[in-house]
Amino acid sequence: MRILYLEDFEPDASFVRLYMGSTRHEFVDVRSIDEAARMLETYPPDVFLVDIVIGGDTSYDLIKYAVDAQAARHVVAVTAKALPGDQRYCMNLGCTSVITKPFTVDELEETLDHLT
Repeated sequence: MRILYLEDFEPDASFVRLYMGSTRHEFVDVRSIDEAARMLETYPPDVFLVDIVIGGDTSYDLIKYAVDAQAARHVVAVTAKALPGDQRYCMNLGCTSVITKPFTVDELEETLDHLT
């Protein structure tokens, strides 16, 4: 699978990058909403993992764009916002799934396995 990950917190990005390096997935990670938007157009992923809070902004508009433009087959919200209302909001935007931080490699792997 081709996976694009938007994450501005380097320790989280490094954790996922390290795991992805041990898989058969094609993986690219980016740090900003603008960079992610460009990559959605030039590198259409099968899965777009997207952190909700990026540099004080939210990525809700980008999620909506990715879903409406069918820029990714699956959009998975990655969030520290664990309240059911936050997760429901992401699903209502069109996310396929929501992963709550902190998450384990097993949780990430299980989520990706369900998308294939």
